[in-house]
Amino acid sequence: MKNLVLVPILLFALFACKSDNPKPAPEIEGIVGTWKYVATETIVNDKPEWVSVPGESNVSFTHDGVILDSRNLPNCCAPKVYQVNGEWFVINKDIAREISEKCGPVDCMVCSTAWNIFQTNDELVVFSGCAPRVLTKKYIRE
Repeated sequence: MKNLVLVPILLFALFACKSDNPKPAPEIEGIVGTWKYVATETIVNDKPEWVSVPGESNVSFTHDGVILDSRNLPNCCAPKVYQVNGEWFVINKDIAREISEKCGPVDCMVCSTAWNIFQTNDELVVFSGCAPRVLTKKYIRE
């Protein structure tokens, strides 16, 4: 009789458990994690050149696409829509609203643009900003 009671309880416990590591959407799967900011692109003699950046700074992408800053807090000025290797990703509207409510009124830039992110293995290049001034940053996986 005990076994008949324990089996349903055990089955319930197994199916009620949620994964601590939810699977990210396929378009952001490669960028989830922490990335260290290592260089920025600058024009030298009319040619683009990577220049190392001093200090410790990083960016993180969560399984649901939220962009975190170096303090592991939502980056208030990060876009809620961005492109990764040509694929658009839109952060869930409820999560985006929650971030906006936590950040309050923040003036991040004159124009809002999506980030274009290109990831190759353990290197990430992010294009952001407003034309004609586009910021290009390079990150490496931590």
